[in-house]
Amino acid sequence: MRKSLKYILVLIPLVFLTGCFNNVIPKKAEMRLTITPNVIQIGVYQDMRLTLKEANGVGVNLNRLEFRTWDKWGNLWEERIPTGTELLGHWRELFGTTYLAGNSTLTKTFKLVAAEPEGKREIVMGGTDNNGYSVKAKCEYWARP
Repeated sequence: MRKSLKYILVLIPLVFLTGCFNNVIPKKAEMRLTITPNVIQIGVYQDMRLTLKEANGVGVNLNRLEFRTWDKWGNLWEERIPTGTELLGHWRELFGTTYLAGNSTLTKTFKLVAAEPEGKREIVMGGTDNNGYSVKAKCEYWARP
């Protein structure tokens, strides 16, 4: 075996073991979305808390928001995916910003009255992180009589 090939075979495992490639492959943001409480009563105003957290140290430009409602039998009742100025307005109303910094949290407490139908609700939030990856997080809550 040639001497230069021996050095390469020794260097490759060293590079991986020392973590030198950690800086070569950009990290992807890791978003988590929660809502509390996760069961609400239909027709009653209740305080709800929505929390969006980034847990991997990468900021996210928030540009995706989706709302879905299913009835108690699992049939999709409504789907709303705002775009443009409507989307921007939702982000500003929710958190006052369209940017989630790395390792940070955005929180909003608000009053909500759930309407019919009884069933599952889903919120999806997402965007493009500072490394160009598309990321999203979702949470569910239930509306009961």
